[in-house]
Amino acid sequence: MNEGLLWDYIQKRNKGIRLDEWLWGFANFGKPTQVRVALAASWASLPIWESYSEKWDENHAVFGSLTLRELLVVIETELTLPSSFSSAIYGAFGSAQEVEEKAYFNANEGSVTYDYQLQQLHAVYAASAVVWTGKAALWTPPNELAFDVCSDAAELSARRAAGPGYEVFEAVWYAKRALQATDADMIECIVSSLEGVIRT
Repeated sequence: MNEGLLWDYIQKRNKGIRLDEWLWGFANFGKPTQVRVALAASWASLPIWESYSEKWDENHAVFGSLTLRELLVVIETELTLPSSFSSAIYGAFGSAQEVEEKAYFNANEGSVTYDYQLQQLHAVYAASAVVWTGKAALWTPPNELAFDVCSDAAELSARRAAGPGYEVFEAVWYAKRALQATDADMIECIVSSLEGVIRT
């Protein structure tokens, strides 16, 4: 990661660049930086999940707040290692995805007040942000033999160049919805997190 170029890039948020356009630009700095962007958004929205998940499950058997938090911690740990992402993320990701699916199902059934339903929805968005961050961390470059990749060489090259750009966009989008934040809010959240990485 060229920290000087990254520093220059994150300052573009002062030039009226749109959030989606700004997010896709992080592909130029590689997968680890892209994953850090998703992590910043997920950590910001995680308290929304933790606040409401305990209300949903009196027995604490379905909606474990620690499950989502653990995935983010594992991803952050992997980012500090010199090697590429290991299999440690897979187990945590599977558990987090299961929690998200159960939360989504729970939020769509039962009779609750409108305000409480909104709280549930924002919590599910926060869970989804974490799961999409996991998908970003698990992203690998497509190859010519991949089942879901077309034979078009230009598209294959574009997908490789984009890295986990789509996954990062989804993570930030869900976090934004969970937080009921503006584009500017999310940009500042991400910039603050990346500045901390650059300065350490």
